Amino acid sequence: FGPRRPAAGFSGYRTPVPGLFLTGSGTHPIAGINGLPGKNAADTMIKYFRKEDREGKATHALAESRSQEASET
Repeated sequence: FGPRRPAAGFSGYRTPVPGLFLTGSGTHPIAGINGLPGKNAADTMIKYFRKEDREGKATHALAESRSQEASET
């Protein structure tokens, strides 16, 4: 429980899948604190995508996902 939620390997909101993050009532810190898991996950995502953008990877991944969304509509 606590910082190991939902599993020990996923306690930092990141997953082994690049660009996929976990958040919600099952993530750290606890379900009783409204919005805090989402804020923490968002902070983690911002750091991740800024780092990836500096490396030139995130811009390409974001553009690719947007083009896929556009083609699906």
